[in-house]
Amino acid sequence: MPLLWFIGMTRDLSLPPMQIKSDPKTPPEMDSNLRIGFIGAGNMAYGIAKGVLQSGDVPSSNVKVSAPSARNFGRFQELGVAVTHSNAELVSSCDLVFVAVKPHLITTILSEITDHVTRKHIIVSVAAGVTLATLQGLLPFDTVVLRLMPNLPCLVQQGALLFSRGTWARQEDGDLLRSLLQHCGLVEEGPEAWIDIHTGLSGSGVAFVYLFAEALAEGAVKMGMPSALAHSIAAQTVLVSFWFHKAALICIILAQVLLYLCSMCNFLPCSRGQASC
Repeated sequence: MPLLWFIGMTRDLSLPPMQIKSDPKTPPEMDSNLRIGFIGAGNMAYGIAKGVLQSGDVPSSNVKVSAPSARNFGRFQELGVAVTHSNAELVSSCDLVFVAVKPHLITTILSEITDHVTRKHIIVSVAAGVTLATLQGLLPFDTVVLRLMPNLPCLVQQGALLFSRGTWARQEDGDLLRSLLQHCGLVEEGPEAWIDIHTGLSGSGVAFVYLFAEALAEGAVKMGMPSALAHSIAAQTVLVSFWFHKAALICIILAQVLLYLCSMCNFLPCSRGQASC
């Protein structure tokens, strides 16, 4: 059974969407004229595009996708996104470009578009294992580059995304990317050294959760339960476990805060006959 079965099953569950927001700051005001491009039309590009459009800040008419094959164009066109086979055309007509291709294609793709990249562009690479130094070396000097690592649950806007800024990327460039991705799931910024760790933790880690859920379902099937029902229950069980785990963590944190505040009461000065807390 394909690994996507668990994600697909969760679409029909009645639980409200789990959105973990770690940055309470108000996102920067979005430029309604911002034009966004995706080089590559695979799952990561599609999941990110869905999240970007979900906010409503970026109209679908401002988004374009390029790929050598039209095989995956249909689902983008359903979102109202324009498609093209020309990467150069896409870069020339966009301000922020997600390069969402396989790592071994990065050199070819960036060599193809480098003459069309200007100082106005923001290039965001989703290619695993390709460092910021490599990306910057393949693009014009002082190009704004960010490295982003999403994971498969971006397809249902429940992803975990970590990004790092390159040498010439400013804080506001990171804030813009975070704002664009806020509907894709949890979005964090960190040093590039964390990217590979994140790939193993959240990228590969998802597959281990799928294997665990699959094992639960297959065990039920071997005991006589219909496969469809077993997989539905396994998906619900795993999903709800995440909710309980998050709730437990919140309780632990609140308890630690309470204990700290109570301990501080012993050191607070108070007037005679009054309590300090």
